Amino acid sequence: MNTMDTKELFVNGKVTVTVPAHTNKVVKVNFTFDNANDFVVNEPVVLYSLQQVSPRLNTTTKVYNVATTSVFNGKKGFGLNIYPVSSFATSVTYQVTYLAFERTILYQHVHPPVDVTFVEGPLVSEAQQVWQANYSQTYRVFNVDIDDLKYVDVSFVYLFFSHHNE
Repeated sequence: MNTMDTKELFVNGKVTVTVPAHTNKVVKVNFTFDNANDFVVNEPVVLYSLQQVSPRLNTTTKVYNVATTSVFNGKKGFGLNIYPVSSFATSVTYQVTYLAFERTILYQHVHPPVDVTFVEGPLVSEAQQVWQANYSQTYRVFNVDIDDLKYVDVSFVYLFFSHHNE
């Protein structure tokens, strides 16, 4: 008997955000989901991307880089902090595209065997659990307490360094 909920909830949207010229401060943007009451879980998964739309990219314009962190993820929406890597001489507009969805939760018991592997490193350690074909989860944690690392996606760090050193 499959007891998984087959109703899937997706919320998506697009918004333009402008980073003012000559700023070196975080630009904070909040997004509200249209059908926020439909979300049952407190924190849906939110995926987002940024695209520079102005100045329009071509062979003579440059890319204006920003760092982003999503914050305050909840059933009604989420926030986005946008930090210019360097001060821009002109205002730069980005299109933020997002998709939010509920996690699919397994309502079935996990039967042994559960394969658990620990990988330890000087910067990041992880525990990998596999309990059934196509079902696994990985926990990654930093082994150092540095404030700057609070906003880094450990998965990205792991992938970047593992592929960069090949």
